[in-house]
Amino acid sequence: MATVEEDAALSGLDFVVVRCPAGCGTLVDLGPPEWHTGIPGFDRTPPKAFVGAGLRGESARHFATHRFRCPGCSKDFCGSCRTAPYHAGLTCEEHASPKCVLCDEAPQLASRGVPRADEATVSQMCAALVARGWECAGAVEKRELAQLYSRLVTACAECAIVAAREACALVLPCGHACAGVAGESAGEHLGCLREGCAHQLLHSGGPAPAYGDDAAAGGSQLACYACHEPLRRLAAIRLPCAHLIHRSCAASIIASPSGPHITFAHLNCPACRGSRKRPARAVGLDHPALRASLEPHLALRSAVVRCAKRQLRERASAAEKAQVQPGGEHDGRVLDFALEAWTFFRCERCDDVFCGGARRCVEGAGARAPAGAADGGGDTAQPTHRRLCESCASIGSLCTRGHDPSFLSWKCTYCCSVARWFCWGHTHMCDSCHTHVEAGTLRWAAGTGCALAERCPLGVSHGPHGTQFSLGCSACRP
Repeated sequence: MATVEEDAALSGLDFVVVRCPAGCGTLVDLGPPEWHTGIPGFDRTPPKAFVGAGLRGESARHFATHRFRCPGCSKDFCGSCRTAPYHAGLTCEEHASPKCVLCDEAPQLASRGVPRADEATVSQMCAALVARGWECAGAVEKRELAQLYSRLVTACAECAIVAAREACALVLPCGHACAGVAGESAGEHLGCLREGCAHQLLHSGGPAPAYGDDAAAGGSQLACYACHEPLRRLAAIRLPCAHLIHRSCAASIIASPSGPHITFAHLNCPACRGSRKRPARAVGLDHPALRASLEPHLALRSAVVRCAKRQLRERASAAEKAQVQPGGEHDGRVLDFALEAWTFFRCERCDDVFCGGARRCVEGAGARAPAGAADGGGDTAQPTHRRLCESCASIGSLCTRGHDPSFLSWKCTYCCSVARWFCWGHTHMCDSCHTHVEAGTLRWAAGTGCALAERCPLGVSHGPHGTQFSLGCSACRP
């Protein structure tokens, strides 16, 4: 950073020269600005602020007059206040003014013409709050209104709008605003997050983990366990495990896709997920502010439980059933066992949940279907890569006597044998082919089939291998 004395000495020349404020020490000529480059595309394009918005008015004039780039290090700086990098979108006065208490980047509204709390009248405070979407009806005393208004003017224009939509408007006994979310009831308020406050988080039942205590973080502020940014930047919630997280971060985690097969790991607290195993029936990201986001996932979990119970009742071995019996490894925890033992998918046609085979087939050596299976291996109106439940997969092959689709038997996808396995949610295999798939040694001809029933070991006429083919209802066979 160039000193005032150096600037004064260098300015004694016939032209203004300063040392690069970025630290490289290169002498930079602060000559008159070149208003036009001669390139119409550049001259008509307004410069961008640090938030990506085009500059207009005073900000654009300041940019054209006081922004310089060092020829030595190629870093830009302000020729007026010697700040590096240049504060695009802000004048020198705005850049030196207090920053938003939420994002620590943009200037506060109080430094952009909005009256401070000690200067504004009640009508001015109410008008400013309502204009930016804040609900001030709950502030029955002037002190409460002033606290709410103070929270508004100490934020930047963008954060003020976000806070109005999400933040709690309660003023705590310590005089600070509650750090929780809007709509909290009396017993749900998170409490104070103001650094140095003697009442920090005491309103919510105890202290929260400090930012500096988290190995993945660093610093002294209380931080979100998801994004590791200071909690005070956005409305926060306390999870049942006592960890703190931004409400928006929790909602984003819940909405994130879990993968091709159904899992519920994303419903757990990000801080607890790697430290200890949580049962699948427990939802770590549970809070009244998240109930609407959780509803479809809880409904899906109930559907998986029903499917798992049916799988245990109809197709599980004695050893698998013993796992969930009293004294078993998963005593009474059907969902935990089912998610460890099997994979579950949504039917691509009817959206019902169905069991797609053993989990070890997905995670083991045969985690990927052999070449040719994914594309159908031949001409078929129902490609094998589509994950369909038994009812949808058996359309056209249903039992005429009304037996359940679970009684249907299937030809092995890769040979002329009866299938004993169902893997990846879309492929039937016999014992031999399944063993070869697990070992990675399966060889099969995608274009072959049995046009004549008398030439097929199964005694049926079928299309080329690589497609799914039903052998009919096993309950109807003599």
